[in-house]
Amino acid sequence: MQALFASGSTSSALQPSPDDRELVFESDLAQDAGWTMEIWKSRSDGSDPLQLTNSHGHAGTPRWSPDGKSIAFDYRPGLRSHIYVMDSVGRNPHMVSSDRFEQQAPSWSRDGKSIYFTANNTGDWQVWRHDLASGEETQITHQGGYSAFESNDGKKLYYSRLEGGGIWTVPVNGGAEEQITDALHHGYWGHFSVVDSGIYFLDADAEPAPTIMFYDFHKRRTTPVLTLKENPFRGRQVSRRHAMGLHSTLCSTS
Repeated sequence: MQALFASGSTSSALQPSPDDRELVFESDLAQDAGWTMEIWKSRSDGSDPLQLTNSHGHAGTPRWSPDGKSIAFDYRPGLRSHIYVMDSVGRNPHMVSSDRFEQQAPSWSRDGKSIYFTANNTGDWQVWRHDLASGEETQITHQGGYSAFESNDGKKLYYSRLEGGGIWTVPVNGGAEEQITDALHHGYWGHFSVVDSGIYFLDADAEPAPTIMFYDFHKRRTTPVLTLKENPFRGRQVSRRHAMGLHSTLCSTS
């Protein structure tokens, strides 16, 4: 593994574009006045970084739309964080979620028509869905939910919880909430990636060292993929590009 960005900066929540040519991420690469996090993008190798937002606050958790034309992110201009969308070069940033409560960690539906996010409307963190055409917002989870991603067929939602560990699943329109693994661990809510055949995630407490694991949807079984010398993903999202690279390695060696 190699570092993509300068060691003196904090760059996290990396996500590759749908064509795998670019990365989008949150970073403090430009700290002109105090500590701020802005949305940046770069080539897939980390070269040519370009700052997309200039919020002078905290903008984070960027997510590409399925067509690669838009980026959703959360932004905290004051006391509350809300969900924003801009185009892929940083133009026309605008808030899409309601402004009554705290909202964070967006992700797109596979058809690009909705955005999932976590909000504390009910007094605790739950996953909600915002329909971009109508503006309607629907609560999906009821027992806790934070970072969420749709399955590739658009039928299920896989998500973590802010309090406690595990990865859970629920139908995209709501229903029974089922735990599929007791990892992720507390504080690692963003360290997983959903692919066609399963979920890659970081088990930070694995022995003898943090390990990338794979949960197979068909076999309903978790197996280790890669043991790490240290935890390079602390505070970062396990990218779909990294997960797919690991998956290709598995396929070539199995």
